[in-house]
Amino acid sequence: MNVAFAWCLFGDGWMLDGISQCDLHRWLRSRRRTDRLGGRISTLEARLKQLKARQSALEARKRTVAQRRQRQDDVRRNILVGAIVFDKVASGEFQKATLWGWSQKRVKREEDRRLFEGVERDAEGMR
Repeated sequence: MNVAFAWCLFGDGWMLDGISQCDLHRWLRSRRRTDRLGGRISTLEARLKQLKARQSALEARKRTVAQRRQRQDDVRRNILVGAIVFDKVASGEFQKATLWGWSQKRVKREEDRRLFEGVERDAEGMR
């Protein structure tokens, strides 16, 4: 037990503007307790804020990884489809002229069109 509080209980005590020494000590103790709780609350709020930021960063990272994986799968799928089509053209199961026509409709960039020059010459020779 606090010495000042014990003296208040067992001593004569004094009054200050209608407030006894015991009441003053009780008020001070409650203030200290409230201050400690307020400090603990603010510490916990700061920790919660940090944890929420960390969780948000982890969720963003998961989304980024998933999106990257999806793009990689799309690229791989396109490469495989292209390989299948070129294999069919090479074996004669698919017309080079059809592939060349598709390339004329879809491929817009000049540097990409250059990739189909061999197909273009072969397709024009077949006409």
